[in-house]
Amino acid sequence: MREILYLMVGQCGNQMGAKFWEVIADEHGIGPDGFYRGDSDLQIERIHVYFTEAAAGRMVPRTILADLEPGTLDTIRSGPYGCLFRPDNFAFGSAGAGNNWAKGHYTDGAELIENIMDIVHKECEACDCLQGFQVVHSMGGGTGAGMGSLLVSKIRENYPDRIMCTFSCYPSPKISGVVVEPYNAILAAHQLIQLAEQTFVIDNEALHDICSHTLKICDPTYGDLNHLVSTTMSGITTSLRFPGQLNSDLRKLGYNLIPFPRMHFFVPGFAPLTSRLSQSYRQLSVRDLTSQAFDRRNLMAACKPLMGKYLTVATIFRGRLSIREVTREMFAVRCKHSPYFVDWIPNNVKTAICDVPPRGMKMAVTFVGNTTAIQEIFDRLGEQFLHMLKRKAFLHWYISEGMEEAEFTEAIEDVSNVVVEPYNATLAGQFLTEFADMTFVIDNEALYDICYRILKLQNPTYGDLNHLVSSAMAGVTACLRFPGQLNADLRKLCTNLVPSPRLHFVIPAYAPLSSRFAQTYRSYNVHDLTSQIFDINNLMTACDPRHGKYITVASIFRGHLSIKELDEAMLNIHNKNSTFFVDWIPNNVKTAVCDVPPRGLRMAVTFIGNNTAIQEVFQRIGDQFMTMLRRKAFLHWYTSEGMDESEFSEAYAAMADLISEYQQMEKLFFFLPPSFEVSEVVVEPYNAVLSQSLLIDLSDESFTLDNEALYEICFRTLKIQNPTLGDMNHLVSATMSGVTTCLRFPGQLNADLRKLGTNLIPFPRLHFFVPGFAPLTNRYAQPYRTYTVHDLTLQMFDAKNMMSACDPRHGKYLTVAGMFRGRLSVKEVEEEMSSVQSKNSAYFVEWIPNNIKTAICDVPPRGMTMAATFIGNNTAVQETFKRITDQFTIMFKKKAFVHWYTGEGMDEGEFDEAYSNVTDLIGEYQQFESD
Repeated sequence: MREILYLMVGQCGNQMGAKFWEVIADEHGIGPDGFYRGDSDLQIERIHVYFTEAAAGRMVPRTILADLEPGTLDTIRSGPYGCLFRPDNFAFGSAGAGNNWAKGHYTDGAELIENIMDIVHKECEACDCLQGFQVVHSMGGGTGAGMGSLLVSKIRENYPDRIMCTFSCYPSPKISGVVVEPYNAILAAHQLIQLAEQTFVIDNEALHDICSHTLKICDPTYGDLNHLVSTTMSGITTSLRFPGQLNSDLRKLGYNLIPFPRMHFFVPGFAPLTSRLSQSYRQLSVRDLTSQAFDRRNLMAACKPLMGKYLTVATIFRGRLSIREVTREMFAVRCKHSPYFVDWIPNNVKTAICDVPPRGMKMAVTFVGNTTAIQEIFDRLGEQFLHMLKRKAFLHWYISEGMEEAEFTEAIEDVSNVVVEPYNATLAGQFLTEFADMTFVIDNEALYDICYRILKLQNPTYGDLNHLVSSAMAGVTACLRFPGQLNADLRKLCTNLVPSPRLHFVIPAYAPLSSRFAQTYRSYNVHDLTSQIFDINNLMTACDPRHGKYITVASIFRGHLSIKELDEAMLNIHNKNSTFFVDWIPNNVKTAVCDVPPRGLRMAVTFIGNNTAIQEVFQRIGDQFMTMLRRKAFLHWYTSEGMDESEFSEAYAAMADLISEYQQMEKLFFFLPPSFEVSEVVVEPYNAVLSQSLLIDLSDESFTLDNEALYEICFRTLKIQNPTLGDMNHLVSATMSGVTTCLRFPGQLNADLRKLGTNLIPFPRLHFFVPGFAPLTNRYAQPYRTYTVHDLTLQMFDAKNMMSACDPRHGKYLTVAGMFRGRLSVKEVEEEMSSVQSKNSAYFVEWIPNNIKTAICDVPPRGMTMAATFIGNNTAVQETFKRITDQFTIMFKKKAFVHWYTGEGMDEGEFDEAYSNVTDLIGEYQQFESD
């Protein structure tokens, strides 16, 4: 637990602090005796931030009460909540500081400070993970200002890496009994500028005005003022005490509100305003709360925000409120007051919502503003300070306690001179660009819009957003967790989607969209799913893909779905949106199917898009980054952790380079429609050409089997609605079995591999064969209809039955071999083969006589009476090579995906060599075709 130690110093600090403990003890269900009597788990979930559990489950405030005179502490101890505090944590003197800052800081306070620090050390040692300190004190009194600033200094010295936060009550002529308050306040402010990291400025003048004018209290007392302060302090600490995302610890609070180290003085406010005797106010709406929060009459520091500029603002709403309504009203107020916000800190209004309202209210809001108008308070006090200092009035009281006059001059000079996501995103983006292989960009803005606009959730929570993300992540990893062919491991996933090492930022989406409480949505079909995933409203990144181009896309479908239907739907989407796809990566839409649907759904799909429009996200972040960096806003938080300013410039330059690379990818120079209907890998053209080049020179016989052709046979010839790789493998195995028949069974033709080559290969490099098989059957229905030899020979020479995606009629047969199996008549086989050759003589080269060879094996395939395997050496096989080399060229000109190969030790020159070798082979086939 991230604990906070709360310190109350001086009369004012102890009175305000005691009231604060009454309020938060009540909110957490803690009675005056320290025992929990609450009724909600939220009350105790983070109770240890402020409370320590003692014997018998008693909750004790983690606080220290310090004063230079015992009167106030005796009053607290004898009050209704006196038993709540640990007796050992009371530290007091006997004489008081006499409203003299020097007495509290240098003499009497210095004597007591060691006792206080002993208690501080004891409390800190009892903490598991201390996040920081909160000191509540007065800036006008001798003890609060003098000993309070001394205590801050000592704590800073002993705990330099913990956050120091102060609630500092500034003096006012309207409520004051001390003439030297301007001295005390400026001297203390000088210390806080240097030593504190967060200071909430509570101004007695503003509190008095609120009580008199707003709450209509005729004669405000310190009790009335303390009630306001305690309510505001309770609101400020809400996100520290109850679960929430915004400002959930002191350091995050500082990150969101402090652009420069010295400018850490905040103006708090609260709405609705109520007197301590009348908690119930009139019925308020969110609009009323936001209007009141920004109304200067509700601010607890006497300054006019409209006379300055807001640097940053945080609002903490409490109660069961609609995030939609809060966001809308805050946006409206921000727009209305836009001239009063600096324009160089984007997104400088932060909002948090806590479901637990203050006791006796339905809703409330606490306002924390970092505004330049705070200088009015310092100006007012500084003017009063100088009026007295010029005459050296009252100076002797301070000098007599050991101060020097120069300290006054130094203090007034110091006081007179008196939101980080874009940084984090840009700095992280630089490292992800260089060191990650794939990054899924998930954007809270997009997730919120999906929840609100698509799922109609009126009050989306982080749980709803996380449900969306988890659904997408489960879909992305489906092919890693369940059997499948596409993207079966992380490297394959990257290889399919990342064309260039730095362009690895992908946009995820998911369909059907459902809330975490309603998994079952309406009944969907494949068309609905594919339409949803390409809908910009469903993307989980806040960019518009229509403003860019898809480089690659992968979609992982889950459920018992028809591959045919999926392919048709995805092809239809691709064709419909072809202008939004780069045309220099052929076959850049990949599809996988996993039979296991998500729990509670019949079907679902996860979309992964590598789109150049992702640059919009980077551009937006980069603009915000530079807007703040020009003023060095918030930079101190980073440099204090050891960073150098130059790292910011380097990160922005890296982001700008990445944006430029995405923009270059949008420029189109080529067009080639996708050709593979069954494909696993985007880089297949590279792999095929590189392998082909080696096979040209190193192999003697190559049977060219083509997934596209196999798919067409299954789907169009065998009428398999949902062809699987098993169906294709069945075809291949039947063909391979037929090719090797004469090697495995007695026969004269092609009885060994050398004879096979001798009969079919006229030139060493032209050894790529087109295989075929008849009759065609699927693996679950071996017996087909009854065939004759005539049927078999016709099927063998039918282009639709070839297992390479080329049309033999576009080329010439150099040689052909047919292996028949079954008890067949040699005469009938020869007659039919001769008839086919005569009929198709125009498709045979005439300079190889007797270029059709036939063999017969008496042993038919299992479950058949006859079959035939076809092996053709046809110049049309170049169509397959030509298609692959065209795709190879298109990608290689952009160097797309090349990094995956060079990363394994390859040289780019090997790509050129392979391409030249295959194109030479194509030229050789074309030469013999024309001959």
